[in-house]
Amino acid sequence: MKIRPWSEEDIPGIRNVIWTTWLSAYSSFIPEKDLKVCFDEWYGEAALRNNLSDSLVEGSVAVEGENILASMRCRWSPEENRYFVGSLYVLPHAQNRGLGRLLMAHAAKSASVRHQDRVWLGVMVQNVPAFEWYTKLGYTVSERQPFRMGETTVEHYIGSIAVERLVKSGQSTKPQKPNHD
Repeated sequence: MKIRPWSEEDIPGIRNVIWTTWLSAYSSFIPEKDLKVCFDEWYGEAALRNNLSDSLVEGSVAVEGENILASMRCRWSPEENRYFVGSLYVLPHAQNRGLGRLLMAHAAKSASVRHQDRVWLGVMVQNVPAFEWYTKLGYTVSERQPFRMGETTVEHYIGSIAVERLVKSGQSTKPQKPNHD
């Protein structure tokens, strides 16, 4: 398993990771039609290609062999002087193997290059498993805002995690092989 930058050839795999994970994580509180509208707009092939050429965006994937198991998109905002993890998705069958921690440690290293001591991100209030996972990494909530997906509005926590904590977390994580029992 390795972490590497996105490439244009990864777009179908990235879309698969995101859509599969969205259905698993969000479909209990966001209708599929609203998910589909946002997925096509934010993660359509053209949008992902634009991310590849945007110098403020860094996309990474976690791959095992030829398979993309996780995807992360980060964005540096010079105006806000913040480094954001805009999205981090791990296929449901690949969760609990340390891939998310490795990707977050990668984001922390990119943030530190920009002289940032925190990585910022948002997480939907109703996505309790993700919120609990980020909290274990040291996530602290700064504010709560509404977030719109299609016709559905959900509450969204905005907060951050210390870069130092994420780097240490990634160093202590070794990706685990899937358990096929």
